[in-house]
Amino acid sequence: MDTCVSFSGVSKVFTGPVSLWRPWAPRRRTEALADVDVDVGFGEVVCLVGPNGAGKTTLLKIAAGAVLPDRGRVRVNAASVGFVAGGERSFYWRLSAAENLRFFAVLYGLPAREVGAGVARALARVGLADRARDPVRAYSSGMRQRLAFARALLVDPALLLVDELAGELDYATTLALARFVRDDLVGGEGRSALVATHQLWLARMIADRVVVLAGGRVVAAGPPEAVLGVPAARYGARLPRENESVIAALGGHVADVAVEARAGGVFVSFTEPEEAEALAAAFEVLAAAGASRPVRIAGEAETAYLALLSGRGDV
Repeated sequence: MDTCVSFSGVSKVFTGPVSLWRPWAPRRRTEALADVDVDVGFGEVVCLVGPNGAGKTTLLKIAAGAVLPDRGRVRVNAASVGFVAGGERSFYWRLSAAENLRFFAVLYGLPAREVGAGVARALARVGLADRARDPVRAYSSGMRQRLAFARALLVDPALLLVDELAGELDYATTLALARFVRDDLVGGEGRSALVATHQLWLARMIADRVVVLAGGRVVAAGPPEAVLGVPAARYGARLPRENESVIAALGGHVADVAVEARAGGVFVSFTEPEEAEALAAAFEVLAAAGASRPVRIAGEAETAYLALLSGRGDV
């Protein structure tokens, strides 16, 4: 398979600062990546999954050229690369969205005559054209994430690097972004994407292949169903009152729907389906009914995935 980006034997160690109180003490060394081999094909979505500190962000920054590896080779066969940073204040909050994008467009080297049109096109692409003059501090978390995509799209990237697609966003916003990446940017426009996420249902939904990182090493790679195993959790959310039509709608997408009376409403739970789109449809039903944010209530994650992270060979 032709690759848009490939990592071969990539390793990275970060060395801590010199102690002001004990300058003679050895500096702390953290192995972020160790002999990582990953490929992303043209028109493919590859998801990096793993716990915090697994090396996902470091790998993305190396692909973007923001961090240099200590060993190994990185080959990027894309004319341009867009990086979607997650979970950080990477915009100037007092400036408007359009002003922020104009600033970054100049940094990216866009010709002056193309900056205005490029900014307008990027904002329209993510549905923020009508909020272009609003300061970023007035944006919701979901709008700031969309603005991060707009910034990446300024250079019309063939390769998208996405660090935590959803973060702590609500499910409705997460689903919209996931479909935007899978259906529009990759499926519709033929881009490639390397996406870091800790949400396994999201990886199942958008990924052609999944790469599991643990302790800076690749412990498994392949199709989501082969790597992550069968879903083995339940999800639940609080509704202000019991609603038979909502329960019936949920039953059309997921199994084992249960309703439990609680103070101030009812708690609705269901078994996680094997198809990620069915889970997404259930989340949409709950969001439309005014439910609280769904939570995973039975098990931290799939057995196969946890076995990979623990280093056992029984998967």
